[in-house]
Amino acid sequence: MGYFILVRNEGGWFGNAIEKKQLASGFIPEDAKYTHVEVSGGGRHSVRIAPPRSKVIDIVKTYKNRYIKIVKYDNEDYEKKVDIK
Repeated sequence: MGYFILVRNEGGWFGNAIEKKQLASGFIPEDAKYTHVEVSGGGRHSVRIAPPRSKVIDIVKTYKNRYIKIVKYDNEDYEKKVDIK
């Protein structure tokens, strides 16, 4: 829980448009390649949001043979579960 799944662009029209926009916004080239983010529910499952639908997926099956990166938000207050306003 608390991890995010970043999915690398595979060269589709929509993914290329997102990557191009991220580069224009100042992302470094390696970071701009990641064009989809999901919140991990822990374990093998995640909720994939792809408007107009969302569904629970098995990340091992869905992302087989694809490059993903699993990251965690790095903030001391977040880790302490402090209410930030």
